[in-house]
Amino acid sequence: MLKKNLEIITNPRNLLLAFLFVIGLVDNKFFSLGSSTRNVILVSFLLVIAFLYIREQKGKSIKFLFKKFSKFPNIYITLYLLWGLVTVFFAVDKTTTLLYVLGGFVVFLVGFIMVKELYSPQLFKKSLYVISLVSLPAVIYSSVRLIIQVINTQLVSTIALVNINLTETLTIFNVPFLSSYYKHPNTFGIILFFSIATTITLLFLEKRKNFRIFLYFLLILYTPFVFFTLSRSALLAVGAFTLLVSGPALKRKIYFILVVAVIFVASFLLFIFNDWGLRVSSGTPAPFSQRITTSQGDKLDLKDLGEEEIFEPKKISKRGTSNRIVIWTASVDYIKQNPIFGAGFGSSVEAIRSYIPDLYARYRGLTPHNTYLRILVESGVVGLGIYVTIVANLFILAIKKFKNLTAQEWLILSILASVLAYQFFETSFLLGTSFRSFYFLVFLSIGFYLLATKDLGKGGR
Repeated sequence: MLKKNLEIITNPRNLLLAFLFVIGLVDNKFFSLGSSTRNVILVSFLLVIAFLYIREQKGKSIKFLFKKFSKFPNIYITLYLLWGLVTVFFAVDKTTTLLYVLGGFVVFLVGFIMVKELYSPQLFKKSLYVISLVSLPAVIYSSVRLIIQVINTQLVSTIALVNINLTETLTIFNVPFLSSYYKHPNTFGIILFFSIATTITLLFLEKRKNFRIFLYFLLILYTPFVFFTLSRSALLAVGAFTLLVSGPALKRKIYFILVVAVIFVASFLLFIFNDWGLRVSSGTPAPFSQRITTSQGDKLDLKDLGEEEIFEPKKISKRGTSNRIVIWTASVDYIKQNPIFGAGFGSSVEAIRSYIPDLYARYRGLTPHNTYLRILVESGVVGLGIYVTIVANLFILAIKKFKNLTAQEWLILSILASVLAYQFFETSFLLGTSFRSFYFLVFLSIGFYLLATKDLGKGGR
């Protein structure tokens, strides 16, 4: 029994599934570890998985591993990392950049190469279930806090009521603004997107009736929560994904997906074209608390603010696109000065800090809030060129196979396309340990595997 249990916990496939779940939990306000310490711990976890995977390759020399880095499409990510090594010499923080590159090699080995090598329909399905369930603790936490808040309004809230100014004269009052144990509502929204996307994917793959009922339950539970995070990125991601899979969903009679698509696409368009200004209502009615955390992370109590202060940008800013334009402009200004090598991996915050005007000093310390700008800032036009090449190669494969794409392939491509869309508003590092980065890398690997492998029955290359 002990030997069997030991085999289970030392199986790299099982540890990979565990890692997929763990990274969805660690990015919350209860973990006091700094980001550097957390990254070291997560990379160490990945090193254990990599070691166990290499140990399985009996009879093969270590050279087989180096060959993997030079094969298509792995070669492009290898070049991306090698370019990262070049940028170390020009980096704002050489130590940080070097650590990002070294950690990136480990993430690349496990999250991309190993995922393709170990692929099997069973492991793929288990991975989808893990990601679909990773948001459940956060939703339960938020629900319990909401119930407690209704009973006792003195507790710190998991919900605030806000006014949404659609136009100068049209305002929707007292819209709930949900959060959970994550440090930022956008994090809650994005992880819910991944759970919704994988839940919908499982609805296409799962044939067992009881499991399908459970998946429908998850989908219905997650949808209002992700909507009321009022996260621009999450609205775009869920809207794009459900819109892309609406056709196949109608064929499978999964009509709820079409409803979600209409709601989220319409909401995102309103968000962008009207630049929603979320303003806290000074008259937030009982039983809800009047405390709120702003989009900048400032904790405010509305009882201490006057009406004019509530609408003062420095107190409670609009969560519209205008805020990000300040950071984007600073990023572009930096890129103009350092177009080739950039600031080095992991150095975008320090790189753009001095380019943010004093009037918006509160944004200093933030990343570019746009993945493509971040890549430009950190690795220059060469880095962005490699990133675009990686993604373009996948979709070129998809175009060549377009008429023969399976539902599974279309779903994976839809997830990736949705992530690429929300990356215009969110920052992620291609080879990072956060769930945003690692989930994307895993789906990218699976996408390449499905589109570039003729015989899926072999379960790997």
